[in-house]
Amino acid sequence: MEQYLRDHPGSSVSESESMVNSHIMKLTEERDDARNRAKRLCERLLFYRIQVDSECLAWLNDL
Repeated sequence: MEQYLRDHPGSSVSESESMVNSHIMKLTEERDDARNRAKRLCERLLFYRIQVDSECLAWLNDL
């Protein structure tokens, strides 16, 4: 907060708090989006791994 006030002279504390809170909200949304993308990727990778394992087992059974 103090750094923001130094970097933006003339800003009030409430304006600064609002800007900081807005930035925190944006970062939180970005983090949540990244977490959801990672979760979906892990789910897809697990699905493909199970699919590959099933195909390998079927192939081994055919030997």
